[in-house]
Amino acid sequence: EVTFEWEGRDGDNDELSYTLYVAKNEDMTNAVVKDTEGATSYSVELDASATYYWKVEVKDGYGGVSTSTIWSFTTRKEVELSEVGNCTECGNVKSIMVVDDYAYGAADASGLVVIDVSSKDSPDLATDVTTTGYAKGVFVYNAYVYVAADDGGLDIFDVSEDPASPTKVGNMAASDSFLDVFVISAGASDMAYIAANASGLVIVDVTDKNSPALEKQLNTSGNAKKVYVSGDHVYIGNDNGILDIFNLSDNSSNSLNIASYEISGIFVDESNYYAYITTAESGKGFVIVDLSTSESTPVNISGGAYGIDVYNGYAYVVTTDKIVVVNVKDPNSPYIVNDYDMSGLKYDVFVSADNYVYIGVADGIAILEIH
Repeated sequence: EVTFEWEGRDGDNDELSYTLYVAKNEDMTNAVVKDTEGATSYSVELDASATYYWKVEVKDGYGGVSTSTIWSFTTRKEVELSEVGNCTECGNVKSIMVVDDYAYGAADASGLVVIDVSSKDSPDLATDVTTTGYAKGVFVYNAYVYVAADDGGLDIFDVSEDPASPTKVGNMAASDSFLDVFVISAGASDMAYIAANASGLVIVDVTDKNSPALEKQLNTSGNAKKVYVSGDHVYIGNDNGILDIFNLSDNSSNSLNIASYEISGIFVDESNYYAYITTAESGKGFVIVDLSTSESTPVNISGGAYGIDVYNGYAYVVTTDKIVVVNVKDPNSPYIVNDYDMSGLKYDVFVSADNYVYIGVADGIAILEIH
C-alpha cells in the first residue's frame, strides 16, 4: 500500500477538491482515479516491482482547474535479499540445516561441518568432524545430527551436550551410496529415510542411536538422490527425473514423471497437497506438482536448479548464478518476485524463521537476509 500526499493553494482562498490519478504508464491510460474531495492524501494498493505514474487535478468549484506535474516511482520487490555474511573456509557444503545458532553442513570430503552463525555477518567454522564416507546429506532432529555418508552409510552424532561439538554415537553400513536423509518420529520410534542411489529407499530404525537397524528397503524408479517425508508419505527424487511417492500407511506407491534429468531438491506441503521440485533440466528447473491431480506446472527460472526451501508462501530456489524467489501462495499461479545474482557453485538452501537464507556453496556457506 502506497500513500500519496500533496498540497493545494488557491489565491482566492476558495475551497478546493482533488482527483488523484495513478497508472502504470505516463499517458495515464487505465488509471486508478479517485476523487478525494478536500482530502490531500489517499492510499492505494499497488503491485510490487512496478513503475507507476501519478498526478493530481485540483478544482476550485468556480470553473478553475489545474493539474500537477506527472511524477513517477518504482515499488519495491515483494522479497528483497541482501548478502550479510559468508564462511569461505567451511568445506564443500552439499547439504545444510540450521538449528538455533549453528549451521550443520554435509561437506563432502570435509565431513560434517558445524558453523557458528550467531553473528550473521561473520559466520565461523566451529568444528569439522570426519564422517565414515563423503558427507552428502544432513538432517538434525531432537539433538542428533544424521549424515548420509555415501558408501560409508549413515553416521549419527549427538549434539545434546554441546551443539558445536558433535559426538559420534552410531553408524549403519551402506548397501549403496547413502546420498540424502530425513528423520521423523513414527510412534515411539525414530525412523531415518535414506535416498540410497541404486538401493532405492532405505528405512532405518534409529531409536537406538548406538545400534541403528535396517527396517526395510524399497525399490525406486531410478537411482534415488533426494528424500523428503511429509505426513504418511515418503518422496524420493531419482536421477531420471521421476518422483516416487510411498504411502507408509498402506504400503502403496505411485510415480510421477517430473523431468528428464535428476531431481535435485524436494519440498512438500501436505496441508495444501503440493510438492515443490527442483531438477537439473533447463525449462523444468522448478516444478510445482498438485499431488491431488498429479498435474505439474513448470516455473521458468532460466536453467536448472540445485536446491529448494519454502517459507511463508515463497519458494527459494538456488541455480548456478542466482537465488530465485517465487511467490507460491497460490500454487496454481506462481510468479517470480526476485532473482538475486550470486556467482559460484551452490548446492542447497535453508530458510530460517528469523528471515535469513543459508546457502551451501562450494567453499562453505553464504547468509542472506530477507527484507
